[in-house]
Amino acid sequence: MWLSDKHGYRDSNLASREKKKPDMEIITRVSGPEIGYVTTPIILLQCALILLGQRDKLPQGGVLTPGIVFGPTDLQNRLQQNGISFDIVARNALPA
Repeated sequence: MWLSDKHGYRDSNLASREKKKPDMEIITRVSGPEIGYVTTPIILLQCALILLGQRDKLPQGGVLTPGIVFGPTDLQNRLQQNGISFDIVARNALPA
């Protein structure tokens, strides 16, 4: 599976600034076992284990997106240990 997102930043400090527009397009390849019946349960189980075991790392608040909730956790490492890999294929600067 390929993901292309025009919401990246050259510098992670820029992402936290208010009203700062993304300056990068980031193309990522996510690969692993069959996406429907094999990968989906792996992802759901790892997310559930994090929710149960890493409550201290989870942000407090109301309705949050998965990126905000799982960002400070070890989800990516857990997924990689279970055969799901994330590779940045390209980073392209967006016009100012």
